[in-house]
Amino acid sequence: MLMTSARKKSPKKDRQSNVLFDATRGHGLCMLDSEGNIISWNTTAERMMGYGTQEVIGKSYSVFFTKEDLSRKIFKKSLVTATRTGRSIVEGIRVRKNGSQFWARSFISLVKQGKGGGSLFRTDHTGYYA
Repeated sequence: MLMTSARKKSPKKDRQSNVLFDATRGHGLCMLDSEGNIISWNTTAERMMGYGTQEVIGKSYSVFFTKEDLSRKIFKKSLVTATRTGRSIVEGIRVRKNGSQFWARSFISLVKQGKGGGSLFRTDHTGYYA
């Protein structure tokens, strides 16, 4: 099973990572742990989904899926595929905090961090650009 490992970073490297993460406009970027829980996300994802960062950290990314997709285990299957093959592409309806829905094409990529560890990096490509 994929495990997320915590790495110590210098404050300078951490700031550089945050700047790069937030500079990617038009794409909702999200770091997930091995279970699909949100570790961090950028401001575009925050605007897309309508949740503040503190509201979603630690929650499963599946909260943005429709009930139909949850019953079909779409998100779980995409995590398994990304863990096994290194990436997964999922298209479908996502649900914002206010209940509105939009079409999203999501890419989930495995980012390895040392021996046996890593995390999942998820991006949304939609017609919505914040």
